[in-house]
Amino acid sequence: MDSSASMLLALPQEVVDTIAGCLDLTSICNLRLTCKAVSHLCVGPRFLSFFANQKTDLTAESLQGLIHLANHSTFRGAVKLLTVVAIVYNIDELDSVLSQKYRRVRTDQPFPQSSRSLSMTPEQLDEVRRNRKPALEEQHVQKGMVKSQSDVRLLTDALCSFGMLAAVALEAVIMQGLNEYTTPFEVFHKDPIWNRAAQVYKTVTLAIARSGAAVHALQVYTGLQHCSTPALAIYEHMRALEAADFAKAAQSIKSLSLSISTHARIFMSKKSLKEGSFAGVALLLEQMPNLECLDLHLFTIHDNFQSYYVKLFTCIADKVVLPSLRNCKLRGLPCTEGSLLAFLKAHNGIETLEMKGIHLEPGSWRRIFNHLYRMSALQRVTLSNLRGPDLADLTHLAPKKENETPWSRNWREDTDCVLQCIGGELLHTRTMSREEILRERLDFAAGFAVFLAGALQNNIWVTRGRAEFGPLLM
Repeated sequence: MDSSASMLLALPQEVVDTIAGCLDLTSICNLRLTCKAVSHLCVGPRFLSFFANQKTDLTAESLQGLIHLANHSTFRGAVKLLTVVAIVYNIDELDSVLSQKYRRVRTDQPFPQSSRSLSMTPEQLDEVRRNRKPALEEQHVQKGMVKSQSDVRLLTDALCSFGMLAAVALEAVIMQGLNEYTTPFEVFHKDPIWNRAAQVYKTVTLAIARSGAAVHALQVYTGLQHCSTPALAIYEHMRALEAADFAKAAQSIKSLSLSISTHARIFMSKKSLKEGSFAGVALLLEQMPNLECLDLHLFTIHDNFQSYYVKLFTCIADKVVLPSLRNCKLRGLPCTEGSLLAFLKAHNGIETLEMKGIHLEPGSWRRIFNHLYRMSALQRVTLSNLRGPDLADLTHLAPKKENETPWSRNWREDTDCVLQCIGGELLHTRTMSREEILRERLDFAAGFAVFLAGALQNNIWVTRGRAEFGPLLM
């Protein structure tokens, strides 16, 4: 043992932890190589923090590495967040490039569906052909039933060993070739994304059920654009979850963030969507009676199903009561005035509420606002892009003149929250404190219905809305 190691061993643990807090992972690992005693001494908060966030893409190699970590007596307790990445092998995009000899890419222009075409050189096309074969092979492996069962078994083993996690999150990336990744938003062929998202959702939730691991937060494709779990897939999977006693494991879930989508098959008849299909999300929520935080988001793929999905939130309002719910986000959901009122009345303990991109079919926001004013626990509310029965009927959220304050008189300067209309500006997004709720009683000024389609900030608003809620909603 050299003198520097001896000096380090003589220091109090708190001092060693402070020194380690200034080092990166490579430096700490090098320090641990000096001797066994120093190696043990360096296993402090800083070193363990590098194990807090773990990822798996459900390949056998990745899952085996996760199991090895979960079985380590020291390091498994340091893991807080497990992210499961759904890798989508985008063969359709590669085939499109090969047939058309150009690639479409998104642009930064603030206009809906902005894209441009890039011509491919012969060398680039050869690279696409080389990438297509291994990507196609991986896609076939993903579709295999044996592979799905193996994923569930291995992930279950890992979760059993961990025992408890602060959060499990689902994400998605698109592989367009060897080591070439992109986000779901950048891809023009969407069907493989929805299919893989549903498959990974089923794998993760079934593994949680079978392992009995205490997971405190479940985040399902939240924050991703153009990637959600189809609501029908959630319904179809409920029988398997119930058989695995998911309700027992779900008792520990305090926070759920769930992005769902309308059905992906555009030519599917509405009659083929059984009434029970819309109850899947409600059945899932019933398994989680201890939820304190809920974030529900709906992405609308095709307009022929958007209005039909009013039934989804109606089922939630009819069946679900969450006594501990304090923080709630509802985004992109079509609902009736009656179902929204019923949900809010059943959850009067909500302290922070966000309603964004909500479309009442039918109904009036006036009665909703009156109820929000009477919710004594409500401390903060965010309202954004609220519509009436007519999709063009966007709610103006500016205060009436008699309720204006020095701050609220300047709302027109916030271009991210304002639309240009014939006759004036419309405030479409606003966050209100308890004091503002009590002062204004959520009684807003009259708005303007005629939307100026050519205004730059209006085009930006449309583009952002379509990315978050679907191409046909805004």
